[in-house]
Amino acid sequence: MFSKPYTDPDISIPLNFNSNAYDPVIANEMEAVSCDHPYYPCDEGIFDYIPRHGKYQPFCTYNLTAASNKTAVILGNSFAYMQNKGILIAIKEAKTKFKKVYFLIAFGCNPMTGAFDAAIAPQCRTADELHSEFLNLLKPDIIIFSALLSHIKELQTKAPSPDEIVKNSIYPQLQNLLRYANYTKKFIIIEPHPALTEGGKYKTPLSISEALIAGKDLSQYKKLIESYENGDNNAWKWIQPVINECKNCKVVTTKDIFCDKNECDFIDRKTMLGLYCDEGHISPRTSLRLVPKIKYAIDH
Repeated sequence: MFSKPYTDPDISIPLNFNSNAYDPVIANEMEAVSCDHPYYPCDEGIFDYIPRHGKYQPFCTYNLTAASNKTAVILGNSFAYMQNKGILIAIKEAKTKFKKVYFLIAFGCNPMTGAFDAAIAPQCRTADELHSEFLNLLKPDIIIFSALLSHIKELQTKAPSPDEIVKNSIYPQLQNLLRYANYTKKFIIIEPHPALTEGGKYKTPLSISEALIAGKDLSQYKKLIESYENGDNNAWKWIQPVINECKNCKVVTTKDIFCDKNECDFIDRKTMLGLYCDEGHISPRTSLRLVPKIKYAIDH
Protein backbone atom coordinates (compact mmCIF):
# COMPACT_ATOMS: atom_id res chain seq x y z
CA MET A 1 0.00 0.00 0.00
CA PHE A 2 1.45 3.36 -0.98
CA SER A 3 0.50 5.05 2.30
CA LYS A 4 2.54 2.52 4.29
CA PRO A 5 6.28 1.71 4.21
CA TYR A 6 6.66 0.06 0.84
CA THR A 7 9.78 -1.15 -0.97
CA ASP A 8 9.22 -1.28 -4.68
CA PRO A 9 11.54 -3.95 -6.11
CA ASP A 10 11.20 -2.45 -9.58
CA ILE A 11 12.53 1.05 -8.95
CA SER A 12 13.56 1.65 -5.34
CA ILE A 13 16.38 -0.91 -5.46
CA PRO A 14 19.00 0.78 -7.67
CA LEU A 15 20.86 -1.25 -10.24
CA ASN A 16 24.59 -1.15 -9.56
CA PHE A 17 25.57 0.19 -12.95
CA ASN A 18 29.19 0.78 -11.90
CA SER A 19 29.78 -2.74 -10.66
CA ASN A 20 31.82 -5.19 -12.70
CA ALA A 21 28.98 -7.64 -12.11
CA TYR A 22 26.43 -5.40 -13.86
CA ASP A 23 24.86 -7.26 -16.78
CA PRO A 24 22.66 -5.15 -19.08
CA VAL A 25 21.01 -8.30 -20.44
CA ILE A 26 19.75 -9.28 -16.97
CA ALA A 27 18.97 -5.64 -16.11
CA ASN A 28 16.70 -5.31 -19.15
CA GLU A 29 14.97 -8.55 -18.24
CA MET A 30 14.24 -7.04 -14.81
CA GLU A 31 12.90 -3.87 -16.45
CA ALA A 32 10.58 -5.92 -18.62
CA VAL A 33 9.11 -7.58 -15.52
CA SER A 34 8.53 -4.17 -13.91
CA CYS A 35 6.37 -3.17 -16.86
CA ASP A 36 3.76 -5.70 -15.78
CA HIS A 37 2.90 -3.68 -12.66
CA PRO A 38 3.41 0.02 -13.40
CA TYR A 39 1.14 1.46 -10.71
CA TYR A 40 1.05 1.20 -6.93
CA PRO A 41 -1.76 -0.83 -5.32
CA CYS A 42 -4.74 1.30 -4.32
CA ASP A 43 -5.28 2.06 -0.63
CA GLU A 44 -9.03 2.36 -1.30
CA GLY A 45 -11.27 1.67 -4.26
CA ILE A 46 -10.09 -0.18 -7.34
CA PHE A 47 -8.29 0.67 -10.52
CA ASP A 48 -10.88 0.51 -13.32
CA TYR A 49 -10.11 2.13 -16.63
CA ILE A 50 -13.24 1.13 -18.56
CA PRO A 51 -16.60 2.71 -17.70
CA ARG A 52 -19.03 -0.13 -17.06
CA HIS A 53 -22.74 0.52 -17.63
CA GLY A 54 -22.16 4.25 -17.48
CA LYS A 55 -20.29 4.42 -14.20
CA TYR A 56 -17.02 3.54 -12.53
CA GLN A 57 -16.36 1.49 -9.45
CA PRO A 58 -15.00 3.68 -6.60
CA PHE A 59 -11.92 5.43 -7.93
CA CYS A 60 -8.48 4.15 -6.95
CA THR A 61 -7.32 6.25 -3.98
CA TYR A 62 -4.01 6.66 -2.16
CA ASN A 63 -3.93 7.88 1.45
CA LEU A 64 -0.95 10.08 2.26
CA THR A 65 -0.80 12.72 5.02
CA ALA A 66 -3.77 12.42 7.38
CA ALA A 67 -3.23 15.90 8.86
CA SER A 68 -3.59 17.57 5.46
CA ASN A 69 -6.89 18.64 3.92
CA LYS A 70 -5.56 18.84 0.35
CA THR A 71 -6.37 16.43 -2.46
CA ALA A 72 -4.65 15.64 -5.75
CA VAL A 73 -5.76 13.84 -8.89
CA ILE A 74 -3.69 11.97 -11.46
CA LEU A 75 -5.63 12.22 -14.72
CA GLY A 76 -5.01 10.97 -18.25
CA ASN A 77 -4.72 7.95 -20.48
CA SER A 78 -2.13 5.16 -20.68
CA PHE A 79 0.70 7.71 -20.38
CA ALA A 80 -0.45 8.62 -16.85
CA TYR A 81 -1.01 4.93 -16.11
CA MET A 82 2.61 4.06 -16.93
CA GLN A 83 3.93 7.16 -15.10
CA ASN A 84 1.96 6.43 -11.91
CA LYS A 85 4.96 5.58 -9.74
CA GLY A 86 7.01 8.64 -10.65
CA ILE A 87 4.03 10.97 -10.26
CA LEU A 88 3.01 9.49 -6.90
CA ILE A 89 6.55 9.65 -5.55
CA ALA A 90 6.73 13.31 -6.60
CA ILE A 91 3.44 14.06 -4.82
CA LYS A 92 4.61 12.28 -1.67
CA GLU A 93 8.03 14.00 -1.65
CA ALA A 94 6.71 17.50 -2.41
CA LYS A 95 6.78 20.10 0.36
CA THR A 96 3.04 20.52 -0.13
CA LYS A 97 1.31 17.64 1.62
CA PHE A 98 -1.85 15.91 0.46
CA LYS A 99 -4.37 13.82 2.32
CA LYS A 100 -5.58 11.81 -0.67
CA VAL A 101 -4.60 11.19 -4.28
CA TYR A 102 -7.13 9.90 -6.80
CA PHE A 103 -6.11 7.96 -9.92
CA LEU A 104 -8.45 8.59 -12.90
CA ILE A 105 -7.46 6.88 -16.14
CA ALA A 106 -9.24 6.25 -19.43
CA PHE A 107 -7.11 4.29 -21.90
CA GLY A 108 -7.02 5.68 -25.42
CA CYS A 109 -8.85 8.82 -24.34
CA ASN A 110 -7.80 12.40 -23.96
CA PRO A 111 -10.14 14.55 -21.87
CA MET A 112 -8.44 17.71 -23.10
CA THR A 113 -9.85 17.39 -26.58
CA GLY A 114 -13.58 17.10 -26.00
CA ALA A 115 -15.48 15.63 -28.92
CA PHE A 116 -12.30 14.16 -30.45
CA ASP A 117 -12.56 11.45 -27.78
CA ALA A 118 -15.61 9.88 -29.39
CA ALA A 119 -13.61 9.19 -32.53
CA ILE A 120 -10.88 7.36 -30.59
CA ALA A 121 -12.87 4.94 -28.41
CA PRO A 122 -16.56 4.50 -27.52
CA GLN A 123 -15.96 4.80 -23.78
CA CYS A 124 -14.14 8.13 -24.00
CA ARG A 125 -17.20 10.35 -23.96
CA THR A 126 -18.56 8.47 -20.93
CA ALA A 127 -15.18 8.76 -19.20
CA ASP A 128 -15.12 12.48 -19.90
CA GLU A 129 -18.57 12.92 -18.34
CA LEU A 130 -17.79 10.77 -15.28
CA HIS A 131 -14.43 12.39 -14.64
CA SER A 132 -15.92 15.86 -15.03
CA GLU A 133 -18.73 15.09 -12.60
CA PHE A 134 -16.29 13.69 -10.03
CA LEU A 135 -13.80 16.56 -10.35
CA ASN A 136 -16.56 19.16 -10.11
CA LEU A 137 -17.64 17.65 -6.78
CA LEU A 138 -14.13 17.07 -5.43
CA LYS A 139 -12.52 20.37 -6.50
CA PRO A 140 -8.99 18.97 -5.96
CA ASP A 141 -6.12 21.28 -5.07
CA ILE A 142 -4.08 19.98 -8.01
CA ILE A 143 -4.65 17.86 -11.08
CA ILE A 144 -1.64 16.27 -12.76
CA PHE A 145 -2.48 15.42 -16.35
CA SER A 146 -0.48 13.21 -18.72
CA ALA A 147 -1.63 11.85 -22.05
CA LEU A 148 -0.54 11.03 -25.56
CA LEU A 149 -1.70 13.64 -28.08
CA SER A 150 -0.12 12.63 -31.39
CA HIS A 151 -2.56 9.75 -31.98
CA ILE A 152 -5.43 12.23 -32.43
CA LYS A 153 -5.84 12.65 -36.17
CA GLU A 154 -6.94 16.29 -35.87
CA LEU A 155 -3.56 17.10 -34.31
CA GLN A 156 -1.52 15.27 -36.96
CA THR A 157 -1.85 18.10 -39.49
CA LYS A 158 1.11 20.46 -39.38
CA ALA A 159 0.44 23.00 -36.66
CA PRO A 160 0.05 26.54 -38.04
CA SER A 161 1.04 29.68 -36.16
CA PRO A 162 -0.55 30.27 -32.72
CA ASP A 163 -2.79 32.98 -34.20
CA GLU A 164 -4.02 30.58 -36.87
CA ILE A 165 -4.63 27.82 -34.32
CA VAL A 166 -6.92 30.14 -32.36
CA LYS A 167 -8.91 30.79 -35.54
CA ASN A 168 -9.05 27.09 -36.49
CA SER A 169 -12.38 25.26 -36.27
CA ILE A 170 -10.94 22.69 -33.85
CA TYR A 171 -9.83 25.29 -31.31
CA PRO A 172 -13.09 25.17 -29.28
CA GLN A 173 -12.48 21.43 -28.82
CA LEU A 174 -8.92 22.08 -27.62
CA GLN A 175 -10.30 24.57 -25.12
CA ASN A 176 -11.85 21.67 -23.24
CA LEU A 177 -8.56 21.82 -21.34
CA LEU A 178 -9.80 25.02 -19.70
CA ARG A 179 -12.88 23.27 -18.36
CA TYR A 180 -10.69 20.70 -16.63
CA ALA A 181 -8.38 23.42 -15.33
CA ASN A 182 -11.38 25.14 -13.75
CA TYR A 183 -11.96 22.13 -11.49
CA THR A 184 -8.73 22.78 -9.59
CA LYS A 185 -6.43 25.45 -8.20
CA LYS A 186 -3.45 24.16 -10.17
CA PHE A 187 -3.51 22.10 -13.38
CA ILE A 188 -0.13 20.49 -14.08
CA ILE A 189 0.38 19.21 -17.62
CA ILE A 190 3.17 16.75 -18.39
CA GLU A 191 4.42 17.29 -21.92
CA PRO A 192 4.00 14.04 -23.90
CA HIS A 193 7.32 12.25 -24.14
CA PRO A 194 8.55 10.86 -27.48
CA ALA A 195 6.75 7.75 -28.73
CA LEU A 196 7.50 5.29 -31.54
CA THR A 197 11.06 4.59 -32.71
CA GLU A 198 12.12 5.00 -36.32
CA GLY A 199 11.90 1.32 -37.19
CA GLY A 200 9.15 0.35 -34.78
CA LYS A 201 11.29 -2.51 -33.48
CA TYR A 202 11.32 -1.63 -29.78
CA LYS A 203 8.82 -4.04 -28.20
CA THR A 204 9.93 -4.23 -24.55
CA PRO A 205 13.27 -3.98 -22.73
CA LEU A 206 13.63 -7.61 -23.76
CA SER A 207 14.26 -6.28 -27.27
CA ILE A 208 17.45 -4.76 -25.88
CA SER A 209 18.44 -7.98 -24.09
CA GLU A 210 17.96 -9.97 -27.27
CA ALA A 211 19.89 -7.43 -29.34
CA LEU A 212 22.77 -7.45 -26.85
CA ILE A 213 22.94 -11.24 -26.86
CA ALA A 214 22.94 -11.30 -30.66
CA GLY A 215 25.52 -8.51 -30.86
CA LYS A 216 23.20 -6.33 -32.92
CA ASP A 217 23.51 -2.61 -33.45
CA LEU A 218 21.40 -0.70 -30.90
CA SER A 219 21.34 2.58 -32.81
CA GLN A 220 17.90 1.72 -34.26
CA TYR A 221 16.23 2.24 -30.87
CA LYS A 222 15.77 5.97 -31.17
CA LYS A 223 13.62 8.65 -32.77
CA LEU A 224 15.21 11.27 -34.98
CA ILE A 225 14.52 14.81 -33.85
CA GLU A 226 12.87 15.62 -37.20
CA SER A 227 10.40 12.79 -36.67
CA TYR A 228 9.74 13.96 -33.12
CA GLU A 229 9.12 17.54 -34.28
CA ASN A 230 6.72 16.39 -36.99
CA GLY A 231 4.81 14.01 -34.69
CA ASP A 232 4.82 14.28 -30.90
CA ASN A 233 5.93 17.90 -30.75
CA ASN A 234 3.63 18.97 -33.59
CA ALA A 235 0.59 17.77 -31.61
CA TRP A 236 1.97 19.59 -28.55
CA LYS A 237 2.19 22.82 -30.56
CA TRP A 238 -1.54 22.61 -31.31
CA ILE A 239 -2.44 23.06 -27.64
CA GLN A 240 0.09 25.78 -26.79
CA PRO A 241 -2.37 28.66 -27.33
CA VAL A 242 -4.81 26.98 -24.93
CA ILE A 243 -2.09 26.49 -22.32
CA ASN A 244 -1.14 30.15 -22.70
CA GLU A 245 -4.79 31.04 -22.13
CA CYS A 246 -4.93 28.95 -18.95
CA LYS A 247 -4.28 31.01 -15.82
CA ASN A 248 -3.57 28.12 -13.44
CA CYS A 249 -1.64 25.74 -15.71
CA LYS A 250 1.90 24.57 -15.09
CA VAL A 251 3.88 22.58 -17.65
CA VAL A 252 6.38 19.79 -16.94
CA THR A 253 8.63 19.59 -20.00
CA THR A 254 10.02 16.24 -21.15
CA LYS A 255 11.77 16.97 -24.44
CA ASP A 256 14.92 18.02 -22.57
CA ILE A 257 14.83 14.75 -20.60
CA PHE A 258 14.62 12.41 -23.59
CA CYS A 259 16.06 14.31 -26.57
CA ASP A 260 19.17 16.16 -27.67
CA LYS A 261 19.49 18.26 -30.80
CA ASN A 262 19.69 15.19 -33.04
CA GLU A 263 17.54 12.41 -31.59
CA CYS A 264 15.36 11.09 -28.80
CA ASP A 265 16.75 7.92 -27.27
CA PHE A 266 14.82 4.89 -26.07
CA ILE A 267 17.94 3.49 -24.35
CA ASP A 268 20.23 4.85 -21.66
CA ARG A 269 23.45 4.61 -23.65
CA LYS A 270 25.64 4.44 -20.55
CA THR A 271 23.86 1.49 -18.97
CA MET A 272 22.26 -0.02 -22.11
CA LEU A 273 19.00 -0.08 -20.18
CA GLY A 274 15.74 0.29 -22.09
CA LEU A 275 13.80 3.39 -21.04
CA TYR A 276 10.43 2.23 -22.37
CA CYS A 277 8.08 -0.67 -21.72
CA ASP A 278 6.96 -0.61 -25.35
CA GLU A 279 7.05 1.73 -28.32
CA GLY A 280 4.94 4.33 -26.58
CA HIS A 281 5.25 4.11 -22.79
CA ILE A 282 8.15 4.73 -20.43
CA SER A 283 9.09 2.20 -17.74
CA PRO A 284 8.40 2.68 -14.01
CA ARG A 285 12.09 3.38 -13.43
CA THR A 286 12.15 5.95 -16.23
CA SER A 287 9.13 7.70 -14.68
CA LEU A 288 11.46 8.71 -11.83
CA ARG A 289 13.13 11.13 -14.23
CA LEU A 290 9.97 13.23 -14.03
CA VAL A 291 9.99 13.49 -10.23
CA PRO A 292 12.10 16.67 -9.73
CA LYS A 293 10.09 18.68 -12.27
CA ILE A 294 6.72 17.50 -10.95
CA LYS A 295 7.75 18.35 -7.36
CA TYR A 296 8.77 21.84 -8.48
CA ALA A 297 5.46 22.34 -10.32
CA ILE A 298 3.53 21.28 -7.20
CA ASP A 299 5.39 23.57 -4.82
CA HIS A 300 5.79 26.70 -7.00
